Amino acid sequence: MAWLLLVILAFFVSLLPMKLAAMIVGAHRTGFGWCFLATVVAGGLHAVGLLFPGPGNLFSVLLAAAGYSAILRTSYAGGLAVTVLQFIIAAGLAVMIAVILGIPYAIPRPLPIVL
Repeated sequence: MAWLLLVILAFFVSLLPMKLAAMIVGAHRTGFGWCFLATVVAGGLHAVGLLFPGPGNLFSVLLAAAGYSAILRTSYAGGLAVTVLQFIIAAGLAVMIAVILGIPYAIPRPLPIVL
């Protein structure tokens, strides 16, 4: 039962931001299947971009945006916007889940320094 909950949570955290970002940008394909395929393709292109030393991080983001724009049928600027929006929505969703589950309160705080 715990594995099922974990799979549902992972699906929610990974594909919902993608679907919302595609809808915000106005992509032609916004279904969960298309968003899953775009995430897989963009992840592969991102990994290929990281093979280049130096500007690999920037190159990988640009390749991922090309993957998003090709699969979701939007412009390249729309693909870049999907990349940025997906990150922002996913980070906010992760923080909301952590707050709901009470995870920030489980992080140990450093002890105060007493002189």
